[in-house]
Amino acid sequence: MTDIIVVPLFVSSGSTHIDEISYALGVIEEPALETDLERFEIQARIHFTSPIDDDPVIAEIIYAKIKPLSDSPSQEILLLVGHGSVEKGFHLKWRKGLELLAGRLKALGGYDEADVAMLLPDQVKRKMAWWAKKKPEHTVVVAPLFLSEGYFTNKVIPCRMEGFEYRYNGLALLPSPLISKWIEKQIASEITRRTGDETQWSKEQD
Repeated sequence: MTDIIVVPLFVSSGSTHIDEISYALGVIEEPALETDLERFEIQARIHFTSPIDDDPVIAEIIYAKIKPLSDSPSQEILLLVGHGSVEKGFHLKWRKGLELLAGRLKALGGYDEADVAMLLPDQVKRKMAWWAKKKPEHTVVVAPLFLSEGYFTNKVIPCRMEGFEYRYNGLALLPSPLISKWIEKQIASEITRRTGDETQWSKEQD
């Protein structure tokens, strides 16, 4: 085996686990944060694709999950909630991905406003309070950006929103056949890019 395409099934480039895995696979020389992971012994070339971030396929999945919660988008505020990170650099990547994805969702659903909040650091209550004060006549539709349902979607997010009015069904990205579509797209894109690089290299040698 000469080449391995690695698809990180993570919702954000800001995940510290991507940093660890990239280091272990030899994609980066040193991790940004201390890690217990050791370098793997790999002879093949590693082709590391991008995580979910603001991919339009993922926006379609989220919108399909929250669409039943909406009855008057022009009077609604979409709040996209992700895990987040307090680590320098990683926090900014989380915020950028969330904001771009929220923008896609706003366009898809026709919401009046779209905003984002992280659990780490805790931004949910502040954002809920902000919109309750700024547009009290609007309904907040909350969308969780998590791969699967569990502790964070069932317990943490509802707890952080306690005392506010909102619509939320706790549905995560999975299950959805579009996740497979996203993975296939990542692989195809990497193959196309690699083929193009090899063709350019061949021309340069000629």
